[in-house]
Amino acid sequence: MSQIDEQILKENSRLSKDEPLLFADSLHVSICPGLQGSWQPLEDDFKIWRVKILSPGASSLNFGFTRYNMPSEGCLYLYSPDYSTIVGPFSDKDNAEHCQLWTPIISGEEVIIEVTLPKDKISDLELKIGFINRGFK
Repeated sequence: MSQIDEQILKENSRLSKDEPLLFADSLHVSICPGLQGSWQPLEDDFKIWRVKILSPGASSLNFGFTRYNMPSEGCLYLYSPDYSTIVGPFSDKDNAEHCQLWTPIISGEEVIIEVTLPKDKISDLELKIGFINRGFK
């Protein structure tokens, strides 16, 4: 059992019976398309950005985008490497006044995050992953 799992079990044992049990630990990160991942050109003047998130031993992952403002014609997908789970598309329809997006849980220890945009709208993209929530067994 990992040190994080032991810590979470201790925390759960201290909770009252009316409080929900912890199922994940939250990691504060700063992942942005300009700094991590890679952009590749596509046909028709579009580009695609991908970043792989790997957390060995995690039973699931979900993400808190602390900055999310998708330009029109852009979309965000999250998927498992074998494509057995695909979440999205998230688009400009998911833009909110608070500029955040919190994703559903995806089973497994590895997730690919992908954004497709017209290349002339890349500078309009506001995207920052601020939290990775790592589920445990």
